[in-house]
Amino acid sequence: MNLYPPYIVPLITVLVIVILAITIVSIMRQPIGFGNKLLWILIAVFLPLLGSAAYFVSYLLPNGIKGRSESR
Repeated sequence: MNLYPPYIVPLITVLVIVILAITIVSIMRQPIGFGNKLLWILIAVFLPLLGSAAYFVSYLLPNGIKGRSESR
């Protein structure tokens, strides 16, 4: 009962780690102020979107390709 194909999970985790690293670096570079708050709002909106998109894609792939071929 594996929902994810083996290549998707590391891909998603690498993407999330890279995005987090970029955002942390850009936060460290900025002085604390309005830009910092704006960046945190962007993170708070973007990360759940990325997570849900990743979950949606990983849900579509095995059911769309594997599921039909295995049911025959």
